[in-house]
Order: sequence, then structure tokens, then C-alpha cells
Amino acid sequence: MPLPTRSLVARLAIVATLALGACANLPPPPAPRQSAQVADRHFEVGGRFALRFRDEAGSGRIAWTHLPESDDLAILSPIGQGLARIVRKDGLYTLTTADQREHSSPDPDALTEAVLGWRLPLSGLPFWLRGHEAPGSQAEKVRTGDDRVSELRQAGWTIEYLSRHAPSGLPERLRIRRDDLDLRLVLEEWHTPP
Repeated sequence: MPLPTRSLVARLAIVATLALGACANLPPPPAPRQSAQVADRHFEVGGRFALRFRDEAGSGRIAWTHLPESDDLAILSPIGQGLARIVRKDGLYTLTTADQREHSSPDPDALTEAVLGWRLPLSGLPFWLRGHEAPGSQAEKVRTGDDRVSELRQAGWTIEYLSRHAPSGLPERLRIRRDDLDLRLVLEEWHTPP
């Protein structure tokens, strides 16, 4: 398989960072605060991703520590080489590329659009990874027979929960789609402190 182009590697790095922002064009009514607090909890997750955008494709690994007040997401090549890192601290998102260039913005959508050329739902992913809707916009849910969410549609994105870890029920395989972007995640390691 040929190595991805530099621009695709940069895109993969950011796309894997869907983890940190939101893509909402119209501000819908806010979700209840209590549900946001319940969903936005500390977690650490590691796994693999595969991305397709139009006619380009690539893959890699992620390692992410999320707290309600901060994020630290490393995006790695399939062999573990650092491609990018995104850190959220004090309301500012900083993206550092493999060549140590830093890009910062309080608006993660604007940050990804400036670096990649399109907006990504960076604040939705911490909620979506755990099977919750992100606060601040309406969501449609499809549930399984055991009342777990099998599909979530929010802010123009479709999140499919393809499998879950037993016995925790945390998502293991997800597919996140919008327009020409198709991101697949395999979350191999979950750590959710009490």
C-alpha cells in the first residue's frame, strides 16, 4: 500500500481528532445541563482509525485523554510515529503537526477548517464515543432491542455503533459519516475512572 501524501497525513491527523469540537451551523436549543454533565466524564481511550475523504484514504492510531476541562489527543501512524497532537486547555485548542508547527484557536471548527479545508465536529466526539448525544443540538437516536443506541444523527453527522465491549457496553467499533468523509474507529482500550 503506498504511503499517504503529506496533505492526507495532515488531514488524517485532524480527522482523527474529531474528538474535540462541534459542527453546528444553527444554534439549536441547549440540551439539559444534567445530561451533559453525566455524559462528559473523564476517559482514556486508545485504538485505530481508518479514514476516507473523497478519493483519498489512510489509517493510523489514536491515544486520547479527555477530561471535561481539557483534552490531549495524539494521532499516530500505523507504526506509532507521531503525526499530530491536539490539546485543549483553558478553552483554547492547539494543534501541533509532526513538523512542530502549532495552530491555535478557541473555535475548533475554525481550526480544522483553516488547516484541513473543512469543518469537523470536534466537540461532539467525546460524547459520541460513549454513545451519548452532544449538548447544544437536537439528535435522532436509533435503539437496539436492549435499548442501547445503535445509530445517532446530530449536526449533520451520522454515528453508527457497530459493536460494543462486553460487559462494559462501551463502544468498540464506530463509523462516523458526513458528506464525503467516512471515519471508522476501533476503540481497543478504554479506561473510565469512577
